[in-house]
Amino acid sequence: MDSFPSAARFTATRTGTALRLLLLLLALVSPWTVNDCHAQQPPLLERLTQAFNEVLNGLQAGPDAEVMQAVQIGVAVDPAENAGMKQVQQATQQRNLRLLNAAASWMNSVAALTPEQRMQVAQQIQQQLTAAPDLQQRRRNNPGAAAQSMAPILYGGPQGAGRSLANALVENVLQNVADEQQKQKLQAALQERASFQRTTFAAYIADLVDRRLFLTIQQAEKLTGIVDQHLQVAGEKSWHPLYSATPYSYFLPYENLWTCVTEQARKDVLNETQAQFLAETAKLGDSLDQMHLSSSQTPEEWLKFVEEASQKLEPWMLSAYRTRSQWYTESFQLSAEQTAALRLAALGATSSGLRGWRDQCYNTIDQMENHRQQFAGGGNFSFGLTRPDVYSQHENPSAIWQNAIDQLSLGQQAQTLKEQRKERRRQADSHCVTALLDQELWLLPEQREAIRKITLETLPKQEPFDHYDYFRDIILFCCPVLLADLDVVRQSLSAEQFEVWQGTAQLFRYNKDNRLVELNLQDQGQWTFQLNQ
Repeated sequence: MDSFPSAARFTATRTGTALRLLLLLLALVSPWTVNDCHAQQPPLLERLTQAFNEVLNGLQAGPDAEVMQAVQIGVAVDPAENAGMKQVQQATQQRNLRLLNAAASWMNSVAALTPEQRMQVAQQIQQQLTAAPDLQQRRRNNPGAAAQSMAPILYGGPQGAGRSLANALVENVLQNVADEQQKQKLQAALQERASFQRTTFAAYIADLVDRRLFLTIQQAEKLTGIVDQHLQVAGEKSWHPLYSATPYSYFLPYENLWTCVTEQARKDVLNETQAQFLAETAKLGDSLDQMHLSSSQTPEEWLKFVEEASQKLEPWMLSAYRTRSQWYTESFQLSAEQTAALRLAALGATSSGLRGWRDQCYNTIDQMENHRQQFAGGGNFSFGLTRPDVYSQHENPSAIWQNAIDQLSLGQQAQTLKEQRKERRRQADSHCVTALLDQELWLLPEQREAIRKITLETLPKQEPFDHYDYFRDIILFCCPVLLADLDVVRQSLSAEQFEVWQGTAQLFRYNKDNRLVELNLQDQGQWTFQLNQ
């Protein structure tokens, strides 16, 4: 292997040589056995150990120069493992090729490239594929970085490997292939495409805020413009939909949603109750996002934790209900008496919700205490409690809150407004997924609406995302990719774009019978989730 030093550098004592060999072997074992090990293949560790022992036995008589040769033999003892790595590399190259072909097709449609120019572009694509660092090398250079991921959404994202490849191709065409008139067309189209993605994500982010703060239509429109300004200032690295009120990085690198709600937005857009909810959210922080208790604590300590958590949650839940009551007041121009009734109902719904949550926690604690008694001395254990989901209360409200809404005698108006709110959410989702698909498909402007309609038809009727916010966008992305009618998709895309679509779908394994999706995770096995109806 060229990256290893030559045998001449190993000129220390034989004992030192053996130690160096051991360290090298351990270094070699790590990436093969942890990152890319296939259980069905002969264990590489055993073969490396055998090779190491053979070297140790021959050290007394053999020259040091044989050490490096033994290491190289050890690396190559498992051809099946190397074959698996080659398959991964080939799949990566094919994916890169599909993306670059889609970008080339887009440029040809925009600028009407001549046959000679298209040949130049094809040659540039082959040069890029040859020069691109392999997947293993990217991981070694920058392990865990989103920019190195081949995952859907990240691959074509602002800092993704696919984005870098496509940008390099476009830049080469602008500099070395296109004439002046073609350059102007391409630059204008590139600017329009970037603006489409940014403004689409800005509207989606504003809708994510709406789902928490219950914005009026006028507030949502105003906030969209402010978020778009924020993204422009923040730069292209922020032009994505991966923002969340509870930003985890389990599968995708989510950022804090509230960073997009600037001080200007809080002053110019939000009302007093919405601002108060944001303040209570910031005060609560992530301290109760993951509530873990262990057997090292007593039941009394468990109960005390629940009581203290309940006290912290009360002002947060109450402010959430008050934003909701203010939304009804402004949407229906309620009287002062009606508004007061809703605010009183907010107190009752908060109290009732917390009482129900505490009862669930107490039941869990009783089960864990029984578990401790049944398995006394059987080792330590831990368990978790879930924060009450105040957001889903709009879809499944408490009896106290629902009774207060019914007493307003709004009739069909309330249901209509609720359905309009849900439809705005579905529209925002469909536009967002269209922009995500555009990152890899390189859609022409006239193709976007067809893809958006295809996406909208595949989105679930029920909302599955409140409990799964840490992979919300993967669920959305999978809906059209896995559920859409391929004949309809084929009619809406070019041949190059359709190859990208099919290649993306192959990243997932989908079981139509139970709507289960399985996705391979880098160095972490498989991950399975279900698509709702």
